[in-house]
Amino acid sequence: MQSIMNQDTNGKGRIVLGNTGLPDGGWERVKRHWTRPAGEPWLIGDLYPALARRFVRSVTIEHPESFDEATGRSGVLYLANHQNLLESLFFTTVMSAITDRRIGTMIKIWIRDHWIGRMLEGATRYPEFAPGTLFPYQLFYFNDAEPRSIFRLLYDMRNFMLLGGSCMVHVEGTRAFSSKHRVTKISDSVIRLAADAGVPIIPVRFSGGLPAEEVERKPIYPYRLVAQDIHVGQAIEPGALADLPMKDRKQYVLDAINGTGPDPDTERLNQVDPEFERAVQSWSEEAGCPEEFAVLYQALRGLAADERSKDTQDLLNGRGTSEWPDTPKGQWMDEWAGRLLGEQGSQLLSIGRGQGR
Repeated sequence: MQSIMNQDTNGKGRIVLGNTGLPDGGWERVKRHWTRPAGEPWLIGDLYPALARRFVRSVTIEHPESFDEATGRSGVLYLANHQNLLESLFFTTVMSAITDRRIGTMIKIWIRDHWIGRMLEGATRYPEFAPGTLFPYQLFYFNDAEPRSIFRLLYDMRNFMLLGGSCMVHVEGTRAFSSKHRVTKISDSVIRLAADAGVPIIPVRFSGGLPAEEVERKPIYPYRLVAQDIHVGQAIEPGALADLPMKDRKQYVLDAINGTGPDPDTERLNQVDPEFERAVQSWSEEAGCPEEFAVLYQALRGLAADERSKDTQDLLNGRGTSEWPDTPKGQWMDEWAGRLLGEQGSQLLSIGRGQGR
């Protein structure tokens, strides 16, 4: 793992991404990490870093020494609050690069059949990975309708961490409605998971992705497509909790999450980018592209030309469905073209009339 000890400080830890004192704000490391699975530039190696750069304003390690010690020694269990559905992907994208460890995420089983689940699973089925590649994330699905399935799930997550991976869990299992929300619930089984695997717990707080006033619907992306901040707190070693009753262990961890990052009472929505909002809406309407995919499309368009793989550039030039080779990779790219270009995007781009491109 690359040490973060010598990187610039903001007075409350060290900013490892989004730091103006680092070359490219530190984002080149994320790009290199996601290029590696294919051994060359590829669509997901463009898309995931582009999404993270769009939706993660900064990553701050509040206690670099304990973080380096914990993540350098073994996998860890990240326990976090929850502001939007896709922040776990953004977290995995950046933290797998920062720590050079795979990250497993516990998610509800209904997401598997949601467009997000299809996207996450589809990325792992790229047919031209480099030999010996292990994808940077693994998905662990929890079925609420079968509560006993949690035991097998936790067993699998434990083994994943014993093999050197880290895991991330949103402790309340549901998204908040307001930035003022403090986590108040955590399962005994999640606390035991860290103890059984013998790994530290690292508290995480996502901030800036919700307004102080309660939203009507829990968002998929950060509210109004803003960029969030990720705050990584002090590692909690297994011994710190070992002699405490379970009730006190849970409160210790909840306090650690709520005490990481800004005070929820004063936290506010981060700055909105109206131009990006308009671009997404324009592409969605003109291309007949669902808004969630229009976000992906516009995130890719935000990459400089020299940051795009050939496949990404071809897609952004309007290479639509049925225009890719009849090969496993061509069929894979065809699916992504269908998502990002919508019903009319290919035609719009080919005649140069698409707005918000």
